[in-house]
Amino acid sequence: PSPFLAVPLEPPGEEWRTVDIGQLVRFWRHPVRFFLERIIGLRLREEIPVIEESEPFALDPLQQYHLRRQTIGELLAGLSPEQVRSSLEGSGRLPQGGFGSCAFKAVAAESEPFAAQLRPLLAEAVAPMELDHAIGSFRLTGWLGQVYRGGWINWRTGALRGADLVELWVHHLCLNLLAPAGVTLCSLHLARDSQADVPLRSISLGPVAEAEKHLHQLLAFYWQGLTRPLPFFPETSWAWARAEADRAEEEARSATGADDDRDA
Repeated sequence: PSPFLAVPLEPPGEEWRTVDIGQLVRFWRHPVRFFLERIIGLRLREEIPVIEESEPFALDPLQQYHLRRQTIGELLAGLSPEQVRSSLEGSGRLPQGGFGSCAFKAVAAESEPFAAQLRPLLAEAVAPMELDHAIGSFRLTGWLGQVYRGGWINWRTGALRGADLVELWVHHLCLNLLAPAGVTLCSLHLARDSQADVPLRSISLGPVAEAEKHLHQLLAFYWQGLTRPLPFFPETSWAWARAEADRAEEEARSATGADDDRDA
Protein backbone atom coordinates (compact mmCIF):
# COMPACT_ATOMS: atom_id res chain seq x y z
CA PRO A 1 0.00 0.00 0.00
CA SER A 2 1.02 3.59 -0.60
CA PRO A 3 2.42 5.50 2.39
CA PHE A 4 0.15 7.95 4.16
CA LEU A 5 2.55 10.75 3.16
CA ALA A 6 4.84 10.37 0.18
CA VAL A 7 7.09 13.18 1.46
CA PRO A 8 7.16 15.06 4.78
CA LEU A 9 5.16 18.26 5.07
CA GLU A 10 6.81 21.64 5.25
CA PRO A 11 7.76 22.54 8.84
CA PRO A 12 5.15 24.67 10.64
CA GLY A 13 5.69 28.25 11.70
CA GLU A 14 8.49 29.23 14.06
CA GLU A 15 5.94 29.74 16.84
CA TRP A 16 5.85 25.94 17.14
CA ARG A 17 9.41 26.06 18.46
CA THR A 18 8.09 27.53 21.69
CA VAL A 19 6.85 24.39 23.39
CA ASP A 20 4.85 24.15 26.59
CA ILE A 21 5.66 21.25 28.92
CA GLY A 22 2.11 19.95 28.60
CA GLN A 23 2.29 20.10 24.81
CA LEU A 24 5.54 18.13 24.77
CA VAL A 25 3.95 15.49 27.01
CA ARG A 26 0.84 15.29 24.79
CA PHE A 27 3.03 14.82 21.72
CA TRP A 28 5.09 12.00 23.22
CA ARG A 29 2.07 10.21 24.65
CA HIS A 30 0.96 9.52 21.05
CA PRO A 31 3.03 11.26 18.33
CA VAL A 32 0.93 9.94 15.43
CA ARG A 33 -2.34 11.11 17.00
CA PHE A 34 -0.78 14.51 17.72
CA PHE A 35 0.28 14.85 14.07
CA LEU A 36 -3.11 13.83 12.69
CA GLU A 37 -5.12 16.06 15.03
CA ARG A 38 -2.90 19.11 15.45
CA ILE A 39 -1.18 19.29 12.07
CA ILE A 40 -3.50 17.56 9.59
CA GLY A 41 -6.66 18.64 11.41
CA LEU A 42 -8.32 15.23 11.57
CA ARG A 43 -10.70 14.57 14.41
CA LEU A 44 -10.20 10.98 15.45
CA ARG A 45 -13.33 9.18 16.52
CA GLU A 46 -13.63 8.46 20.20
CA GLU A 47 -15.79 5.87 21.86
CA ILE A 48 -19.34 7.13 22.44
CA PRO A 49 -20.56 6.44 25.97
CA VAL A 50 -23.55 4.12 26.17
CA ILE A 51 -26.42 5.26 28.37
CA GLU A 52 -27.51 2.51 30.74
CA GLU A 53 -31.11 1.42 30.24
CA SER A 54 -31.32 -0.24 33.66
CA GLU A 55 -29.90 0.20 37.13
CA PRO A 56 -26.36 -1.29 37.15
CA PHE A 57 -25.54 -3.73 39.94
CA ALA A 58 -21.78 -3.80 39.32
CA LEU A 59 -19.10 -1.29 38.35
CA ASP A 60 -17.30 -1.55 35.05
CA PRO A 61 -13.48 -1.10 35.01
CA LEU A 62 -13.64 2.59 34.09
CA GLN A 63 -16.10 3.30 36.91
CA GLN A 64 -13.85 1.40 39.32
CA TYR A 65 -10.87 3.47 38.17
CA HIS A 66 -12.67 6.78 38.79
CA LEU A 67 -13.99 5.60 42.15
CA ARG A 68 -10.54 4.52 43.27
CA ARG A 69 -9.13 7.89 42.27
CA GLN A 70 -11.87 9.82 44.04
CA THR A 71 -11.60 7.60 47.12
CA ILE A 72 -7.84 8.05 47.35
CA GLY A 73 -8.17 11.80 46.86
CA GLU A 74 -10.71 12.10 49.66
CA LEU A 75 -8.70 9.85 51.98
CA LEU A 76 -5.68 12.08 51.38
CA ALA A 77 -7.87 15.09 52.18
CA GLY A 78 -8.54 13.61 55.62
CA LEU A 79 -11.93 11.91 55.20
CA SER A 80 -12.55 8.53 56.78
CA PRO A 81 -13.58 5.56 54.62
CA GLU A 82 -17.15 5.84 56.00
CA GLN A 83 -17.31 9.51 55.04
CA VAL A 84 -16.07 8.69 51.56
CA ARG A 85 -18.69 5.93 51.17
CA SER A 86 -21.48 8.29 52.29
CA SER A 87 -20.28 10.91 49.82
CA LEU A 88 -20.24 8.42 46.95
CA GLU A 89 -23.65 7.06 47.85
CA GLY A 90 -25.10 10.57 48.05
CA SER A 91 -23.75 11.43 44.62
CA GLY A 92 -25.16 8.24 43.05
CA ARG A 93 -21.72 6.94 42.13
CA LEU A 94 -22.32 3.56 43.79
CA PRO A 95 -24.92 0.90 42.94
CA GLN A 96 -27.89 0.79 45.27
CA GLY A 97 -28.12 -1.19 48.52
CA GLY A 98 -25.87 -4.10 49.30
CA PHE A 99 -24.37 -4.06 45.82
CA GLY A 100 -22.98 -0.59 46.50
CA SER A 101 -21.58 -1.65 49.88
CA CYS A 102 -19.79 -4.60 48.29
CA ALA A 103 -18.48 -2.44 45.47
CA PHE A 104 -17.12 0.18 47.85
CA LYS A 105 -15.54 -2.47 50.08
CA ALA A 106 -13.51 -3.71 47.12
CA VAL A 107 -12.55 -0.15 46.09
CA ALA A 108 -11.57 0.80 49.64
CA ALA A 109 -9.46 -2.36 50.05
CA GLU A 110 -7.17 -1.10 47.28
CA SER A 111 -7.49 2.63 47.93
CA GLU A 112 -6.52 2.67 51.61
CA PRO A 113 -3.00 1.15 51.21
CA PHE A 114 -2.50 3.30 48.11
CA ALA A 115 -3.36 6.46 50.07
CA ALA A 116 -1.22 5.32 53.00
CA GLN A 117 1.82 5.04 50.74
CA LEU A 118 1.13 8.37 49.05
CA ARG A 119 0.44 10.41 52.20
CA PRO A 120 4.05 10.79 53.44
CA LEU A 121 5.30 11.43 49.90
CA LEU A 122 2.88 14.33 49.43
CA ALA A 123 3.43 15.85 52.86
CA GLU A 124 5.84 18.63 51.80
CA ALA A 125 4.49 20.26 48.67
CA VAL A 126 6.51 22.85 46.75
CA ALA A 127 4.86 25.71 44.85
CA PRO A 128 4.66 25.20 41.07
CA MET A 129 7.83 26.39 39.35
CA GLU A 130 7.97 28.36 36.12
CA LEU A 131 10.12 27.03 33.30
CA ASP A 132 11.28 29.29 30.47
CA HIS A 133 14.47 27.90 29.01
CA ALA A 134 16.12 28.13 25.58
CA ILE A 135 17.24 24.71 24.38
CA GLY A 136 18.97 24.87 21.01
CA SER A 137 16.49 26.47 18.59
CA PHE A 138 13.57 25.76 20.93
CA ARG A 139 12.13 27.44 23.99
CA LEU A 140 10.60 25.19 26.60
CA THR A 141 8.03 26.94 28.77
CA GLY A 142 5.30 26.22 31.29
CA TRP A 143 4.82 25.44 34.95
CA LEU A 144 6.11 22.35 36.70
CA GLY A 145 3.63 21.24 39.35
CA GLN A 146 3.35 18.10 41.50
CA VAL A 147 6.74 18.87 43.02
CA TYR A 148 7.46 17.89 46.61
CA ARG A 149 10.59 17.90 48.76
CA GLY A 150 11.17 14.34 47.62
CA GLY A 151 10.88 15.21 43.92
CA TRP A 152 8.20 15.08 41.21
CA ILE A 153 5.42 12.65 42.10
CA ASN A 154 2.54 11.32 40.02
CA TRP A 155 0.01 8.54 40.56
CA ARG A 156 -2.75 6.70 38.74
CA THR A 157 -5.21 4.17 40.06
CA GLY A 158 -4.98 2.19 36.83
CA ALA A 159 -2.31 -0.15 35.52
CA LEU A 160 1.02 1.30 34.50
CA ARG A 161 1.00 2.42 30.86
CA GLY A 162 3.68 3.38 28.40
CA ALA A 163 2.23 6.89 28.26
CA ASP A 164 2.72 7.19 32.03
CA LEU A 165 6.42 6.43 31.62
CA VAL A 166 6.72 9.06 28.88
CA GLU A 167 5.05 11.66 31.10
CA LEU A 168 7.29 10.68 34.00
CA TRP A 169 10.44 11.06 31.89
CA VAL A 170 9.55 14.49 30.48
CA HIS A 171 8.64 15.93 33.88
CA HIS A 172 11.70 14.32 35.45
CA LEU A 173 13.96 16.01 32.90
CA CYS A 174 12.26 19.35 33.54
CA LEU A 175 12.79 18.93 37.28
CA ASN A 176 16.47 18.20 36.76
CA LEU A 177 16.80 21.14 34.37
CA LEU A 178 15.37 23.50 36.98
CA ALA A 179 17.25 21.80 39.86
CA PRO A 180 15.38 23.71 42.60
CA ALA A 181 17.13 24.07 45.94
CA GLY A 182 15.81 21.86 48.69
CA VAL A 183 14.18 19.37 46.31
CA THR A 184 15.52 15.89 45.66
CA LEU A 185 16.07 15.49 41.91
CA CYS A 186 14.12 12.24 41.74
CA SER A 187 10.72 11.39 40.29
CA LEU A 188 8.20 8.74 41.19
CA HIS A 189 5.11 7.27 39.57
CA LEU A 190 2.75 5.02 41.53
CA ALA A 191 0.29 2.78 39.71
CA ARG A 192 -2.06 -0.09 40.45
CA ASP A 193 -0.83 -3.63 40.01
CA SER A 194 -3.76 -5.99 40.49
CA GLN A 195 -1.64 -9.01 39.52
CA ALA A 196 0.83 -8.65 42.39
CA ASP A 197 0.55 -9.59 46.05
CA VAL A 198 1.06 -5.91 46.89
CA PRO A 199 -1.35 -4.04 44.57
CA LEU A 200 1.01 -1.10 44.06
CA ARG A 201 3.71 -0.59 41.48
CA SER A 202 6.25 2.22 41.68
CA ILE A 203 8.70 3.49 39.08
CA SER A 204 11.39 5.84 40.33
CA LEU A 205 14.03 7.84 38.47
CA GLY A 206 17.23 9.25 39.93
CA PRO A 207 19.13 12.46 39.13
CA VAL A 208 20.04 13.08 35.48
CA ALA A 209 23.32 14.83 34.71
CA GLU A 210 22.47 16.07 31.19
CA ALA A 211 18.79 16.92 31.36
CA GLU A 212 19.07 19.67 28.75
CA LYS A 213 20.70 17.31 26.26
CA HIS A 214 17.91 14.74 26.68
CA LEU A 215 15.22 17.42 26.37
CA HIS A 216 16.85 18.71 23.19
CA GLN A 217 16.64 15.21 21.71
CA LEU A 218 12.94 15.00 22.58
CA LEU A 219 12.34 18.44 21.06
CA ALA A 220 14.24 17.55 17.87
CA PHE A 221 12.07 14.44 17.37
CA TYR A 222 9.02 16.56 18.22
CA TRP A 223 9.94 18.88 15.34
CA GLN A 224 10.25 15.90 13.00
CA GLY A 225 6.85 14.71 14.20
CA LEU A 226 5.26 17.96 13.05
CA THR A 227 6.12 17.15 9.42
CA ARG A 228 5.32 13.42 9.34
CA PRO A 229 3.92 10.74 11.64
CA LEU A 230 6.68 9.78 14.05
CA PRO A 231 6.62 5.96 14.42
CA PHE A 232 6.76 5.81 18.20
CA PHE A 233 4.01 3.96 20.05
CA PRO A 234 4.41 4.06 23.86
CA GLU A 235 2.02 1.21 24.65
CA THR A 236 3.54 -1.13 22.07
CA SER A 237 7.03 -0.22 23.27
CA TRP A 238 6.06 -0.86 26.90
CA ALA A 239 4.49 -4.22 26.02
CA TRP A 240 7.64 -5.23 24.13
CA ALA A 241 9.87 -4.15 27.06
CA ARG A 242 7.76 -6.19 29.49
CA ALA A 243 7.93 -9.23 27.21
CA GLU A 244 11.72 -8.88 26.96
CA ALA A 245 12.01 -8.63 30.74
CA ASP A 246 9.81 -11.71 31.19
CA ARG A 247 11.88 -13.59 28.61
CA ALA A 248 15.13 -12.64 30.34
CA GLU A 249 13.72 -13.71 33.69
CA GLU A 250 12.61 -17.03 32.25
CA GLU A 251 16.05 -17.60 30.70
CA ALA A 252 17.68 -16.79 34.06
CA ARG A 253 15.42 -19.30 35.80
CA SER A 254 16.23 -21.95 33.19
CA ALA A 255 19.95 -21.29 33.63
CA THR A 256 19.61 -21.55 37.40
CA GLY A 257 17.74 -24.83 37.02
CA ALA A 258 20.47 -26.16 34.73
CA ASP A 259 23.13 -25.18 37.30
CA ASP A 260 21.17 -26.99 40.00
CA ASP A 261 20.97 -30.09 37.83
CA ARG A 262 24.73 -30.06 37.27
CA ASP A 263 25.34 -29.67 41.01
CA ALA A 264 23.08 -32.65 41.84
